[in-house]
This record gives sequence, structure tokens and C-alpha cells, in this order.
Amino acid sequence: MFGILGPLQIGGPGSTSSAGSPRQQAVLAVLLAHANTMVPIDALIEEAWNGRPPPSARRAVHVYVFRLRRMLAAYIGEPSHDVLATSEKGYLLRVGPSQLDATRFRQLLTDGHQALLSGRAVKAGVLLTEALALWRGPALAGVAVESVQQSLVIPLEELRLSALQTKIKAALELGQHEAVVAELWALVAAHPYREAFRAHLMVALYRCGRQAEALTVYDQARRQLREEFGADPGVALQRLHHAVLRGDPELAALSRPGDSPRRPVHPVDNGSRPVPAQAPRVTHVFAGRGAELAKLEDIAAEVRAATSIVLLHGGAGVGKTALAVRFAHLFSQRFADGQLFADLRGFDAHRSPATPDEVLSRFLRALGADSERMGADLDEQSALFRSLMADRQMLIVLDNAGHADQVRPLLPGRSSSLVVVTCRNILTSLVAVDGAQPVPIDVLSEQDAVALLAGVLGERVAADPIGAAELVRLCACLPLALRIAASVVLGRPELKVGDLVAELSCSNPLLGLTVSGQ
Repeated sequence: MFGILGPLQIGGPGSTSSAGSPRQQAVLAVLLAHANTMVPIDALIEEAWNGRPPPSARRAVHVYVFRLRRMLAAYIGEPSHDVLATSEKGYLLRVGPSQLDATRFRQLLTDGHQALLSGRAVKAGVLLTEALALWRGPALAGVAVESVQQSLVIPLEELRLSALQTKIKAALELGQHEAVVAELWALVAAHPYREAFRAHLMVALYRCGRQAEALTVYDQARRQLREEFGADPGVALQRLHHAVLRGDPELAALSRPGDSPRRPVHPVDNGSRPVPAQAPRVTHVFAGRGAELAKLEDIAAEVRAATSIVLLHGGAGVGKTALAVRFAHLFSQRFADGQLFADLRGFDAHRSPATPDEVLSRFLRALGADSERMGADLDEQSALFRSLMADRQMLIVLDNAGHADQVRPLLPGRSSSLVVVTCRNILTSLVAVDGAQPVPIDVLSEQDAVALLAGVLGERVAADPIGAAELVRLCACLPLALRIAASVVLGRPELKVGDLVAELSCSNPLLGLTVSGQ
């Protein structure tokens, strides 16, 4: 109902309005700062007028409260006097946990911190991105009440910076150092004395192979602190500086989500047991899917002695395979015994579906089994596969499954492994009989679809935002269609994004997007 993370607002679902005149906003801001507490009218006047109230202030407060009640009545289903109550002692503004955007922000921030501490960096990034999206500008922008600035605005701004720090830390743990460098430069410029931002920037630059620039960031901080305060950077930043100087390998190592303490991943385990890494090359440009990745992260964290199965289901071209592969690379350290990957070709128009024995023979070889042990029939192969997987911690991606019978012989038995199945349909028998957890995959949001285009086309999207938005609409926010459209633009340097939109608009746009050379 109340929005203070930006200009002061009163509103309900789908509708908001400003809180009236500047002085009326000041009165409401004071009441919000003391929410659920009776505020004596003299104290309210003193704060709202910054200690310099006019003789007419008491009468003005009554008018402002009347107007505020009238505004509140438009958005609530209960009498506004119950929300903004009057008594002989003063005024009481009742605000529930879900009625203030700052309360929602604080909860998301707390959850994001806890997610990162528990090793769930993807979930932390999703929660903190959602938290920061609640901000519409500086808190209580335009409300010049000194007491509110001290009691509410300054602490909220500190929490906003904390959310930014934690979100960037989560991104660094996910190996997204290149993606955060530009943002960190801006944050260091805006907050030169906040050493956490400098530390994150030094780590990001170092991991990008820019050691000299990382050292420069520290030198700038030291010079500025000595000139202005006669002090040196903090101990943590000094230690980081020394680590960058000596090229500490620990600094370059990524702290991946869900790191397993069992052992590092190597091509072979102790010189004998193979550790396959079959996940295909990760797509360089990837947008959105934060909620889905966070869901997969939660499931992976709960894998114990029994194999867990996830079913990513959605229409053709929505990006199920790209999501599964992205997850496999992000969480490679979680599965210390490696990854197995198979395209089951359940919906391939040019090749017949892969049979379970065909896939099992490949998996068994990858796990070190020789042909003599494999057996002649499917049951023997499947039994051997379950035996070899019994004490392993692996990720198995079964892509493009056509039906459950393709999948079942490829499922481990007792194993601390996760199986990710992608399919256009929800395989109800796999859910009902085998306990697969269905995760629906839909098209991208328009914002994420534009981000995907921008990741491929760069400045050509910024140069034609209207054309980019229309291309997203024509491609129905389908990642595959968007990638093909972007490849067409890349292959024709003279073509603007809007020009392709004009070409596709003349016919069915999805039929006009095909991949050549296959």
C-alpha cells in the first residue's frame, strides 16, 4: 500500500498515486517512520516542519490527515480510520508486513544473505535482484524531513548498498566476473570509501586477466585515503592486494554454488576411475531463467543417497537444453564424479530416437566399463550402470526425451546423483512412478528477451530499441527464434534490427527464421 523506495506513493494492485503536496508527504513520512506507534500531534508537527512549524501547523495537520484518509479509502477494503487512527494522544498509522515496500525489501535481503551463506549463489542472485527492483529511486525522494532522513532514509540506503554488495558477490561466485566489471567501476566511483566494492572490482579484474588494473584500483584507494585522512586501506583490502601481487591461485579459484567437499574434479579419479565431463559447450549469451536456476539449485542441494530427477518441460525453442547445460556448468563442482549427457532425439525430424541400450553403452564406457562387462541385453547394461553409479555423485542430463521408457533404464539406483530430463511434454508417468519433479519452462519475459538480443548484437539493439522490442514480439520471446534472428542480423552488417522486423512482418516470422548449414 505504501511505497517509500523512491518517491512516496500510496496505492494498491495495479494503481498508485503520489501522496499529495510536499508538506502532506512530510506528514505521511513521519507517520510511516513511526508506523504502528502513536505519534503525539506536537511531535508530528515538530518533525514534519523540521522544528520550525508555523502557527497554522496544527490546523494543517488535521487537513492533511483528512486528505490521506480519503486517499487510503480508495485502495483499502476497510475503513480508513482503522488504518490512520486518531486519539487524544495523537495519530497512529497501522502498517502490516505486506503493506510497505521497504518491509518486503528487507525480507528479500535477509533471504538473499542466507541463501549465499548456505552456498546457493543462484538463489541469492534472484532474491537480491528482486529486492533491488523494488527501488524506484532514492528512498522518499522529495521528502525533506530531517528526522525521517536520519531514522529511515539513511538506514535504507545502507541496506541497498548491502544488497548490491551481496548480489555482486553471488555473481562472482558464479563465475560472472566479466559481467559485473562495468557496474563495479560505477559503484566505486559513486562510493569511493566503500572498500567492499573495491575488493569485488579487484577480484573481478584479476579473474578477467587484468591484474595491473586490479592493482591500480588498490593504489587509487590508498592514495585517496592518505591524502584525505592520512590512513591506509583496511586489513581485508591490504590482504587482497598482496594476493593479487603474488598471483595467489586461491584468488582465481571460483567458489561455485554447492561446492562438494569430497574431492576436486579431475579427468581421472586417483588415477583409476574416470570422471567424465560430457556437458556440451555452454551458450556464451544467456539471459533470464534466474528462478528456474534457483529451483534447480535448491533441488541439487537436497540430493542425498537417493537419485533425484528433475523434468524440465516446455514447448519447442523455449531454451530447455540451454538451461540444462547452463546448470551443468554452473554446478560442476557440486557433482564431483562428473557429468553424463545424452541427446535422446525424442523430437528430431531427421534422426530416429536414441535407444536406451545405445545411450547406456556410451555411459558405461565413460564410466570405465570394458565391453566384456557390459552384457548383451538392456537389463544387464542397466544393472551394471546402477552398480557403477551406486557410490557416485554425478549429474546426468537426458535431453529431448520423447517418452518415459527412453529414460527409465538410464536412471541410477542408490546414488547421490541428479538426473535432469528435458522434454516438450510433461511425462506424467515419470512424475507419478519415478518421483520426477516437474519444472515448467516458458518463453522469456520481454525484458530478458531484449537482454538476449543485446548480448548477441550489442550496440545494434541500443541503436534501435523500438525495432528490438518488435523483433522480440515477432519471435514470441522464444530464445531459439531470437538467436536465429540475431544471427541473421550479424550475417548482414548493413541490416538494422528494424529492417529484419520489416522483412519478417510480411509473412509468418517463425517460419522465416531457419538455420542454414545443417
